[in-house]
Parts: sequence; structure tokens; C-alpha cells
Amino acid sequence: MSYCLQALQLFEGMEQQRFLAVLSEVAAVGQGGLQINEPGTSRTLKTLPGSWSDLALACLIHVGMVPQARGAVAPDA
Repeated sequence: MSYCLQALQLFEGMEQQRFLAVLSEVAAVGQGGLQINEPGTSRTLKTLPGSWSDLALACLIHVGMVPQARGAVAPDA
């Protein structure tokens, strides 16, 4: 649950172009499969600082896609 809250806080106020870049990169990484049950996994992204577990990446894509699926406008659109 904390990863979802972290994702919500991260996306809040983010410019739409950066928001879409983050979602696109996480989706591309996820195409290779995410090991969400392996807490030791760590990945870096070009669009976000720091390292991210696969579970955190799954939460980023989930939180980022829910408004898109509902037809809502992305952050700062």
C-alpha cells in the first residue's frame, strides 16, 4: 500500500509530458516481466531518480493508468 501512496505523491503536480514519459518507461521495463515477489530486485529509470523495486514499478504503472482508464485527464493537462 505504501508504494501506491508513494506513486500518488510522485505523480501529483507532475507535468503531463514527464508523467507520460515515466509511464512509458515503466511499461517498457514491465514488458520484460516484473519480479514483484522478489524484494531484492532493484532497477533504475531514466525518467526518475533513485532505484525502484519491481513491486514499486508495478504500483507506479497501476496508479498512473487508473485515471487514464477512467478517461480522466493526466496531471497538469
